[in-house]
Amino acid sequence: ALLAEGTSITYGDLWSQTRTIAGVLDELGVRPGACVAMMFPNVPDFVRIYYAILALGAIVVPVHPLLRSDEIRHVLETSGAVLLVADASRSSEAESAAAAVGCATLLSGDATPESLDRRAASATPIETYRPMNPLDPATMLFTSGTSGKSKGALLSHFGI
Repeated sequence: ALLAEGTSITYGDLWSQTRTIAGVLDELGVRPGACVAMMFPNVPDFVRIYYAILALGAIVVPVHPLLRSDEIRHVLETSGAVLLVADASRSSEAESAAAAVGCATLLSGDATPESLDRRAASATPIETYRPMNPLDPATMLFTSGTSGKSKGALLSHFGI
């Protein structure tokens, strides 16, 4: 399924890891229809977390990892994200933007007990994904904002 940084991840392993991350998000209260933002470079965690959010019936809100704090805050505020899952390398921007709009944060690649990695080590994986209507929103992608502030465009499960 994935080839990254000299590592090969099978479809079975990817689904197992995704179910575990979904278990963490479920324990944190992520529910169907909730917007969950994620800010990662092109790494396996992007894929695992993206599918974990979808598996719970929540809406994925990708945040470009090179955005400034005020731009991240705009995406979080506009989407109404309840959680921002971010790579620990961008923790200062992620946490300050999330705190400004009252959005919880969960960091990956961090050694703290609250990190995604530590929580996943003891999480109960979900058994399977939550079935959704094909027309339910699946992701909210933000425009580049070249003519003003960026805008969120909703895509359905059927659309993706």
